Amino acid sequence: MERQEVSKTESYPPHIIEQLLVHSLPEAMEGEPLSGRVIRQIESRMSDFFLGESGSEMKSRLRTYEGDDLGLISKMLGEWVIERYGSANSFEEAVREQTQEREEIEPLNSLLNFGVHEDRLHLHVYPAGSLGTREQLGQLRDGFQKLAERLKDKDLEHIQIIEGISWIVEKNPRLLEHLGFVIDRDEDGEMWTDGHGNARATISRENFLTKWGE
Repeated sequence: MERQEVSKTESYPPHIIEQLLVHSLPEAMEGEPLSGRVIRQIESRMSDFFLGESGSEMKSRLRTYEGDDLGLISKMLGEWVIERYGSANSFEEAVREQTQEREEIEPLNSLLNFGVHEDRLHLHVYPAGSLGTREQLGQLRDGFQKLAERLKDKDLEHIQIIEGISWIVEKNPRLLEHLGFVIDRDEDGEMWTDGHGNARATISRENFLTKWGE
């Protein structure tokens, strides 16, 4: 599978950086600018990606920005990512490695991983700025097929619901419906979002295995 390398003069996709940041951006302290919240997020959850002199310089650059444009901050960080890692692919490999070390997740492929809480299996999406739309769809299908096999194992036999909360759902609800999922909507039919560009899609164990199992 081919990955799209990003030129060093370009930025890692800012909307993906934004998703990494806003997923659990800490609440603002009194008088704290948005950049301060982003720096605290970086230091608590993304410190491994901002080590060394270049990381310190990036945080110093952020501290000079007192505005509230998260898109601009994400663009600044996206440019730094390419300067630091050289390519989108290298950054994403680092994210996958650190995520697997820090969190109780199981990878399915380079796009999808999952975690388990009670009888629910939560699908998560790795940053995928180096993948084109066709490659992302291929990885979704591949990941679902692998998960269907994994659900047959004894340690996951209690799972009843598979769900994903992601920007992919918000931007491609019809695609997820085509893949067998149900989009979370309110009584008026409006898609639920978490306020950060993420929507929820769910599917029962039985329907998932029917759709994706052999």
